Amino acid sequence: MGVKDNRTKPVALITGGGSGIGAAIAGKLAQTHHVVVCGRRQKRIEEVANSINGTAVQADVGIEDDVDRLIKQIIEKFGRLDALILNAGVNHEGKVTETSFEDWERVIRINLTSGFLVSKAALPYLSKNGGSIVTISSVAGLKTAPSLPAYCASKAGIIALTQSIAVDYADRHVRANIVCPGWVRTEMADEEMKSLAKDSGETLEQAYQRVTKLIPARRPSNPEEIANTAAWLISNEASFITGAVIPVDGGSLTLE
Repeated sequence: MGVKDNRTKPVALITGGGSGIGAAIAGKLAQTHHVVVCGRRQKRIEEVANSINGTAVQADVGIEDDVDRLIKQIIEKFGRLDALILNAGVNHEGKVTETSFEDWERVIRINLTSGFLVSKAALPYLSKNGGSIVTISSVAGLKTAPSLPAYCASKAGIIALTQSIAVDYADRHVRANIVCPGWVRTEMADEEMKSLAKDSGETLEQAYQRVTKLIPARRPSNPEEIANTAAWLISNEASFITGAVIPVDGGSLTLE
């Protein structure tokens, strides 16, 4: 029996794949795809890739040369790219007058510009196989929150960018959709909760309970719940869905 050519298996690229939602999506998609895990922290992406028999590629997707190298490596190794998960993201808290230009630029570059750069480089290959893009935005891109101008602007922008791709590339059989999580129990969210807990004298769990008490589901989601939605959007079961914005938020937006 011959060795199966790995170029026949669909390939998925996940940016920001070293932890949290990205790592959960990597684990989910590994059931159907060869997964390329991308991030800036080499050790973290290698740990995720090794756990799913995937491939780790270190890159800063907010830098065009890094993105070009990333896509080139994928095509040289696999000859194809079938799915793209735009998940790279950072946060910064502070009102407009409390936000430096450097902080603003960093959030916009990583949360929004990276989506443009990776999509631009990947679309010629996604177009060959009727590929799919799933962007991980946030409910903060649909409804602003206090002291998060850079984050909210970047998340609203990546929604518009993804929908533009959906419109412009539908005739090339590329689908592009957006998932908007609410509170998700991740390392990034834990850091925010620790800050809230410190200010209020609460425990971490009490802080989570406080920020989710008005959500109909009365809890944060877990990364696997976001991963399940992303995997469904990539699958053929969602073959006529493009340009959609899907909140995965326990019903929080229904109260706005």
